[in-house]
Amino acid sequence: PKYEQEGHAPVKEVEHWFSLVDVHTKAATSEPMTICEIGFNAGHSAAAWTDRYPHARYISFDVFNKNVSHVARAYLRTRNIRYVIGDTAKTLISEEFACDVISIDGDHSFRGAVTDLLNMQRHANPDHLLIVDDLSCKFWWCHQPTQAWELMVSSGNVNATECKNIGCCTGWCWGKYTRVNK
Repeated sequence: PKYEQEGHAPVKEVEHWFSLVDVHTKAATSEPMTICEIGFNAGHSAAAWTDRYPHARYISFDVFNKNVSHVARAYLRTRNIRYVIGDTAKTLISEEFACDVISIDGDHSFRGAVTDLLNMQRHANPDHLLIVDDLSCKFWWCHQPTQAWELMVSSGNVNATECKNIGCCTGWCWGKYTRVNK
């Protein structure tokens, strides 16, 4: 079968995410208790997160509509991963969980990115870290998620810390939600 894949998280990007988490969790614990990530795709970042923080609980949200997602899920079957399969516009509302680290790399439309950002807000622990991928870069896949991030910041829902990009095609921002529904 053909294995479709939309991309991957470059090593430098994932290493930067880890440094953010390490700094963020240094005062509270040696590693995050729960990592929640929207967007599984080929499982690259899921493998990286669970390698780096093997005792953390990892929750993955994805529609799992690509063959490669199912292959990756089978490959990662021994990891501490909970899979929530379906449209995040519905699954984030129906599920109850609390996240210490939130990584969003899901729907790249403006509406989908705003929905993911808003719906994940209710699951953030008070002292959480929010990392959103595919922002602040020049390629088409960053434009609408960047607009969604900017809306969340300008509306006061997110306190942005910083954004970083590598070359033309990779960028991400981090911060935290200003209002946590706990």
